Amino acid sequence: MPMTADTDTLVLPKRILVIDDEESIRLLLDEYLEIIGFEVHSVASGPEGLKALANEEFGLIICDVSMPGMDGFQVFEEAVKSKPDQQFLFITGYNYAGSRENLIEKSLGLLRKPFHLNDLHAFISSIYPDIQKA
Repeated sequence: MPMTADTDTLVLPKRILVIDDEESIRLLLDEYLEIIGFEVHSVASGPEGLKALANEEFGLIICDVSMPGMDGFQVFEEAVKSKPDQQFLFITGYNYAGSRENLIEKSLGLLRKPFHLNDLHAFISSIYPDIQKA
């Protein structure tokens, strides 16, 4: 990821990848994230998300945990193999414990569905402090 010349801090691209098999969630996130100033790319599956990540830089990935085929935890594990500093936020309607907790701890966290957009904004502003409020 690019560094700024004067501060040596990471500058994350203002691009977010949304991976969720629910079209309504993708549409909601696309609209909200664009309103607050991001370029958004959204896909319906883990493999599609990894393909997009291989071809483009994203400051943040927002990924559903429970998807058919490749779940969000598998997407996270594959994503950080190639981009260890990738910022990642899980979203889910389910509870997870045990071995999966360590993956959640390595990410920004887990946002439970249904979530309020203010809660999403709090996660995003932790890595993009200058974003606007919708």
